[in-house]
Amino acid sequence: MSLGEGWGASDGSDASTFEIWPENWACWCVFAEVCQQWRLASNGALLGLDLGAIAPYLELVEPDPTERRALWQDLCHIASGVIEAQAKQLAANKK
Repeated sequence: MSLGEGWGASDGSDASTFEIWPENWACWCVFAEVCQQWRLASNGALLGLDLGAIAPYLELVEPDPTERRALWQDLCHIASGVIEAQAKQLAANKK
């Protein structure tokens, strides 16, 4: 599966190609490293990132507590977006 496949890009663009603004690059890189750390429901639905597993990694990659907190918040926003997209996809598949 290519990145973005199955998430239904509604604008007709190639969902496997996207741009990341420079101010989001650090968070995207962290997310790419920890994106396998999900908590799952019994039906396989994503519940959220396993933040307990991610916190030690953030301490390694970002020693500044202020920057680390910003990364943490940004990761939570990305995770929320992924969960929302999965929920929409699952709902569409049930129709």
